[in-house]
Amino acid sequence: MTIVGNCSWPEGRSLSLPVSARHINPYTMPMCEYHFRIAISAERYLAHYQGLVHGVVVTLADGTRLEFPAESLRPFVTHDGIYGQFVLRVDANNKLQSLQQVGD
Repeated sequence: MTIVGNCSWPEGRSLSLPVSARHINPYTMPMCEYHFRIAISAERYLAHYQGLVHGVVVTLADGTRLEFPAESLRPFVTHDGIYGQFVLRVDANNKLQSLQQVGD
Protein backbone atom coordinates (compact mmCIF):
# COMPACT_ATOMS: atom_id res chain seq x y z
CA MET A 1 0.00 0.00 0.00
CA THR A 2 1.85 3.06 -1.26
CA ILE A 3 0.69 6.54 -2.14
CA VAL A 4 2.67 9.72 -2.42
CA GLY A 5 2.25 12.69 -0.10
CA ASN A 6 4.23 15.94 -0.20
CA CYS A 7 5.91 17.74 2.68
CA SER A 8 8.03 20.86 2.73
CA TRP A 9 10.93 20.73 5.16
CA PRO A 10 12.81 23.72 6.61
CA GLU A 11 15.62 23.33 4.05
CA GLY A 12 13.05 24.26 1.39
CA ARG A 13 13.15 20.93 -0.39
CA SER A 14 9.96 19.03 -1.14
CA LEU A 15 9.75 15.31 -0.36
CA SER A 16 7.47 12.68 -1.87
CA LEU A 17 7.44 9.52 0.21
CA PRO A 18 5.28 6.40 0.69
CA VAL A 19 3.15 6.17 3.84
CA SER A 20 3.49 3.05 5.98
CA ALA A 21 2.68 2.05 9.56
CA ARG A 22 5.79 1.63 11.68
CA HIS A 23 6.46 3.57 14.83
CA ILE A 24 9.69 5.57 15.18
CA ASN A 25 10.71 7.96 17.95
CA PRO A 26 9.10 11.29 16.90
CA TYR A 27 11.79 13.28 18.71
CA THR A 28 14.58 12.10 16.40
CA MET A 29 13.09 13.03 13.02
CA PRO A 30 11.12 15.92 11.50
CA MET A 31 7.37 15.39 11.30
CA CYS A 32 4.84 16.13 8.59
CA GLU A 33 1.10 16.59 9.21
CA TYR A 34 -1.84 15.86 6.96
CA HIS A 35 -5.27 17.31 7.82
CA PHE A 36 -8.43 15.75 6.40
CA ARG A 37 -12.08 14.89 7.05
CA ILE A 38 -13.42 11.33 7.05
CA ALA A 39 -16.99 10.09 6.65
CA ILE A 40 -17.13 6.29 6.57
CA SER A 41 -20.31 4.44 7.47
CA ALA A 42 -20.13 1.44 9.79
CA GLU A 43 -21.17 -0.79 6.89
CA ARG A 44 -18.28 0.44 4.72
CA TYR A 45 -15.72 0.04 7.51
CA LEU A 46 -16.98 -3.51 8.07
CA ALA A 47 -15.11 -4.45 4.87
CA HIS A 48 -11.88 -3.90 6.81
CA TYR A 49 -12.92 -6.38 9.50
CA GLN A 50 -13.88 -8.86 6.77
CA GLY A 51 -10.37 -8.60 5.31
CA LEU A 52 -11.57 -7.03 2.06
CA VAL A 53 -10.00 -3.60 2.63
CA HIS A 54 -6.57 -2.88 4.05
CA GLY A 55 -6.10 0.81 3.27
CA VAL A 56 -8.06 4.05 3.38
CA VAL A 57 -7.53 6.75 0.75
CA VAL A 58 -8.33 10.37 1.60
CA THR A 59 -8.03 13.48 -0.55
CA LEU A 60 -6.43 16.48 1.13
CA ALA A 61 -7.59 20.07 0.55
CA ASP A 62 -4.82 20.58 -2.03
CA GLY A 63 -5.94 17.51 -4.00
CA THR A 64 -3.17 15.21 -2.76
CA ARG A 65 -4.35 11.63 -2.25
CA LEU A 66 -3.11 9.97 0.92
CA GLU A 67 -3.40 6.26 1.73
CA PHE A 68 -2.86 4.77 5.17
CA PRO A 69 -3.69 1.49 6.95
CA ALA A 70 -7.40 1.05 7.70
CA GLU A 71 -6.54 -0.47 11.07
CA SER A 72 -5.28 2.97 12.18
CA LEU A 73 -8.92 4.07 12.35
CA ARG A 74 -10.07 1.34 14.77
CA PRO A 75 -9.91 3.57 17.89
CA PHE A 76 -12.36 6.00 16.23
CA VAL A 77 -15.06 3.53 15.14
CA THR A 78 -18.53 4.11 16.59
CA HIS A 79 -21.84 2.34 15.91
CA ASP A 80 -22.44 4.93 13.18
CA GLY A 81 -19.00 4.58 11.58
CA ILE A 82 -16.08 7.01 11.50
CA TYR A 83 -16.79 10.71 11.07
CA GLY A 84 -14.72 13.79 11.80
CA GLN A 85 -11.60 15.83 11.18
CA PHE A 86 -8.27 14.08 11.65
CA VAL A 87 -4.54 14.84 11.70
CA LEU A 88 -2.13 12.15 10.54
CA ARG A 89 1.56 12.64 11.37
CA VAL A 90 4.48 10.90 9.70
CA ASP A 91 8.24 11.14 10.23
CA ALA A 92 10.87 12.02 7.60
CA ASN A 93 10.69 8.43 6.32
CA ASN A 94 6.91 8.78 6.03
CA LYS A 95 6.34 6.21 8.75
CA LEU A 96 3.01 6.70 10.51
CA GLN A 97 3.55 8.29 13.91
CA SER A 98 0.06 9.23 15.01
CA LEU A 99 -3.53 9.69 13.94
CA GLN A 100 -5.72 11.99 16.03
CA GLN A 101 -9.31 13.07 15.74
CA VAL A 102 -9.36 16.85 16.12
CA GLY A 103 -13.00 17.70 15.40
CA ASP A 104 -16.41 16.44 14.39
